[in-house]
Amino acid sequence: MNEEPGKDEWTPNPGKYQEQWKKMWFDMVETRKFQITQVYGKAMAERYAYLKSERDYFLQWGKMPAHVVEEQCDKCDIQQAELVQAQVKLHHENFWAQADEQAAYERECFLERIRGRIKALERLPEYQRLLKDRLKLLEASEVFVAKYGTAAEAARTSGHGKKGKQRTVKKKNR
Repeated sequence: MNEEPGKDEWTPNPGKYQEQWKKMWFDMVETRKFQITQVYGKAMAERYAYLKSERDYFLQWGKMPAHVVEEQCDKCDIQQAELVQAQVKLHHENFWAQADEQAAYERECFLERIRGRIKALERLPEYQRLLKDRLKLLEASEVFVAKYGTAAEAARTSGHGKKGKQRTVKKKNR
């Protein structure tokens, strides 16, 4: 049984959704470039180029090749998706290696900004109060596990799943 309502009805229809898919594609590319800018700087983001095969696949099927492979979409060309995804993976691995090498300073500056924000956050009174609550909860959970064991141990030793008498609930006639 399918868990997502309406998923069975979905079929790729590039003629009907071409304009929306184009907009989505370029939004995704802009999001990638924004993320690259944040970590590696504007110059590195300008060097990023998507693969035409990835774009063409998305515009044909309305799904990213990685999602098609992961979901084993029966309405999409999985073999083509696997081929394109392998190309995309290699392309991105090469790009990230180049970015790490050529924009190491920018990346380290980004990490320092993040570390600074974390430290500033940790100094906030609300964080301190919640930290105390989290530590109390951690201590209580350690005591609970020491006393009762883990959930896996409890399930294994509780008798659930054993054959035998089943408790049944009688339904009232209405």
